[in-house]
Amino acid sequence: MSYLTHFCCESEQLGRYAILTQSPTHAKAIAEKIGAEAVSKGDLYHIYTGNVGRQAVSVISCGIGSPAAALALEELSLCGTTTVLRIGTAQPLAQNTKQGDVVIATAGVKMDGTSSEYVVMEFPAVSNFEVTRTLVEVAEKQFGKGGYRLGIVEGRDVYTRRKDFDRTLVSGTCIYEKALGRGNVLCSDMETAAVLVVARYLGIRAGSINLVGSDAVLFERCIELALAALERLAQSESAEGACLLT
Repeated sequence: MSYLTHFCCESEQLGRYAILTQSPTHAKAIAEKIGAEAVSKGDLYHIYTGNVGRQAVSVISCGIGSPAAALALEELSLCGTTTVLRIGTAQPLAQNTKQGDVVIATAGVKMDGTSSEYVVMEFPAVSNFEVTRTLVEVAEKQFGKGGYRLGIVEGRDVYTRRKDFDRTLVSGTCIYEKALGRGNVLCSDMETAAVLVVARYLGIRAGSINLVGSDAVLFERCIELALAALERLAQSESAEGACLLT
């Protein structure tokens, strides 16, 4: 048994699977759905552990931004967590992305500072294939083929891009943001890219779900998607010793 300094709990109190979310309110709501009990409520992380199927699942609120999410992954790597899903909210980027869209990330655009502390900038931020495939299968069952979006998400370090300080600003047009839209980057958040990079670096398989906007009722759909996907992943997890990272 080892004590996790930043989580303020013992490693044995954490599950093999984990959900990272931004808000303590969201973490509590998810915990209630799986009958999870509070493990720790520190200054930064609120943690609950319960069960989905036969697997222990920890729900962790880590605030907004990549550094705290990366630190959470570091702690989870110390206690044998194999799979992490991030659930959060995002702002639309592509013209065809609208408020209320549920976006499953296939990859991230690394505009955060955290990723570069782990790997070179050329290293891609890519979702785990098995996790993403499972999320898509569950989403199609729950929402239908048109009920979710699948694509690339930008990860950055500020909630609101300051266009008046953008070096690419020309005649009122943000060239960088326009380029992302042309590249069909669906939305922008503050954790996905770093979570995908750091998880892969640590040998944890990871995926990310975003709700575009902040509708509480629609966010419930993201929670249900995540829990159903984790249950399916737990049921089909590879035999011990097999490679999970794809």
